[in-house]
Amino acid sequence: MRRSTSSWTLLFHRRGYASNAITALADHLFHERGHHRLTIDPALDNRGAIECYRRVGFRDVGVMRSYERSSDGTWRDGLLLDMLVTDRRPRSAQRPMVR
Repeated sequence: MRRSTSSWTLLFHRRGYASNAITALADHLFHERGHHRLTIDPALDNRGAIECYRRVGFRDVGVMRSYERSSDGTWRDGLLLDMLVTDRRPRSAQRPMVR
C-alpha cells in the first residue's frame, strides 16, 4: 500500500527528526570538518523551518528582500540565519536523539 504525502507528514511532522538531523549535521561540520560558521536561508514565510533552525541554535542575521522568485514570478523575501561553533551547546546538554 502506498501512502500519500499528507499521511507521511502526519506520521513524522513535528517529532524532532529534522532538528536531530540538523543538529547531527552541524556537529559533524563543526567538530569533524572544522567549519566555524553555518548559514541557512529559508523563505521568510516558512515558519516551521525557521522555528526548527532556531531550536537547533541558528540566529537571525536579517531579512533578504526580494530574495527568490516563486513559480508564479513574484519575488519572496528570505531570512538569513547563521550559527557559529561557539553558539553550539555542549553535546551533553542537548536533547537526546529520537529513536
